Amino acid sequence: MNIGFCISGGGRVVRAILSAQQEGLLSLGECHLFADRPNGAVALSRDFDLPLTMLDCRKFRHREDYRSKMGHILNGLPVNALFLTFDWLLPEDVITHYGKNIVNLHMSLLPLFKGRHAPKKALNSSMKLAGVTTHRVTAGMDEGPVIAQAVTPLRPDMDADKLGLALFMKAVPLGIQTLRWMCQDRLDSDGKGGINIADARFDDGPYFPQIDEDIASFARDWLKSSGHA
Repeated sequence: MNIGFCISGGGRVVRAILSAQQEGLLSLGECHLFADRPNGAVALSRDFDLPLTMLDCRKFRHREDYRSKMGHILNGLPVNALFLTFDWLLPEDVITHYGKNIVNLHMSLLPLFKGRHAPKKALNSSMKLAGVTTHRVTAGMDEGPVIAQAVTPLRPDMDADKLGLALFMKAVPLGIQTLRWMCQDRLDSDGKGGINIADARFDDGPYFPQIDEDIASFARDWLKSSGHA
């Protein structure tokens, strides 16, 4: 599976995924980076020797002009799947082009708290849990069928920074695992608009379905060595 990573922000989850690829935990093919401004993708391109296409959204006066140009570029990448940690809705022609092979990582327990600032919305709610979701991308904002989720408690002492770190620590293994399932062609429709994962295990949390032990172990070590745990 050749994959394009669409990145807004620091690209920390993508860095973990690419590190997992280097360690042999994933069987990705050719990878390409796409970023909406100078950010963490520049360092990723350098550190992992990957091609980067950067289309700076700040240079466009109108959002639709940006999305149109973005769509043209994404449809021309030499990849057959996209993984998003991205602040933009994809144009419909991109969704048509890649079909079911677009996955988004969203920092909430969808269908709750769609769109931007999801962790802040969770903090301002009466929820006792927050979480992370991977899902297939459709035309609606954060509306595609859920692949997997992870949960973390919303403790009374949490502020936005503490919650952001807790979510990031769940997002790293969840993102790696989701890409492994994709590479293994284990995602299929359940016939009701949802997704089945072949041979998935559902045990007590925090991951639903459960993630593989080698991915959990790698994520723990990577987060610790990166100063996040």
